[in-house]
Amino acid sequence: MAESILLGFTQSLLDKVASRVAKEVALAWGVKDELRKLQRTLVSIRAVIAHAKQQQSHEHKLRVRLEDLKDVLYDSENVLDEFECEAQRKQVIKHGNLLGKTHHFFSYSSPLAFRLKMVHKIKETRKRLNKITAEKDAFNLNQQTNFSSGSHSIWRETHSRVNVLEIIGRDRDKDVIVKRLLCLDANKNPFIVLIVRIGGMGKTALAKLVYNDDRVKLHFDSRIWVCVSEEFNLKIILQKIVKSAAQEPTTIQSIHLLELEQLQAKLQELLQDKKFLHVLDDVWSNNWGQWLELRDLLTGGTTGSSIIMTTRSSKVTYAEGSYYDHELKGFRKVIESQYSRRF
Repeated sequence: MAESILLGFTQSLLDKVASRVAKEVALAWGVKDELRKLQRTLVSIRAVIAHAKQQQSHEHKLRVRLEDLKDVLYDSENVLDEFECEAQRKQVIKHGNLLGKTHHFFSYSSPLAFRLKMVHKIKETRKRLNKITAEKDAFNLNQQTNFSSGSHSIWRETHSRVNVLEIIGRDRDKDVIVKRLLCLDANKNPFIVLIVRIGGMGKTALAKLVYNDDRVKLHFDSRIWVCVSEEFNLKIILQKIVKSAAQEPTTIQSIHLLELEQLQAKLQELLQDKKFLHVLDDVWSNNWGQWLELRDLLTGGTTGSSIIMTTRSSKVTYAEGSYYDHELKGFRKVIESQYSRRF
């Protein structure tokens, strides 16, 4: 299971490296070669993880190294996010819609300073990744597994971990949603928050900010994060939720043996007398019937329980019952409004 998540995460990083935005910024700031080297390193890492998954090894040392790898991949994501942030800053300045002082705020980053900073960060990240790759022989792993560079067979897997310093311009959105979640004690059904926007506009980042907000942590008895992605499989989603909610190791180990009806009963048991918050991230399905079926299975908590769903499809906003549809502004508008108010 850990290998599958790491595979998906690594693939999402490769998608970022290969994106037009990353290439344009890398070319403009003179770090194209370093970015290409990072891409090759990530391809090697992906192959090693895939082989570890095939072997289904439970060796303790390998488990530890995979945990180390996860930490490095998180840091790699932060580095790549800086390319996207830099591109968005340049786009705001290019359109010239900000106040002069705001333009001065963005002008701190000279080409040389940015290049030196990014070269150092990429080299340090590659060094840590290469160290893990070099240890593959100690675990009888090799890189026989082949992937085409354009493969999309491994979908994006999201997680709830967040670095608030890396997310710009979403504080207002976060506060709007958090305030709604905290005022729902009289609501009888799970309250649904839909975060709608096209891919790459910060839906998952906003959901992470809400999920990790201290007020939310205190307000809800149970918080569960589930990545849905392209395949809306009701049984798999329930398995993920039950696994997150369960505390007993025996329950976690036997979840895959349960039928749909048993999963539903177990979930009701786990959520009984609890105020829960479920995040269903990256929902692609336009089949509202599937969503309604899942929603009906998530009614076991106390009043004030809520569900946050991020989706790029406006079709899923035709909800029944109590819900709030939060459509994100484009990043450029967020930056303009944030810094215009500041200055």
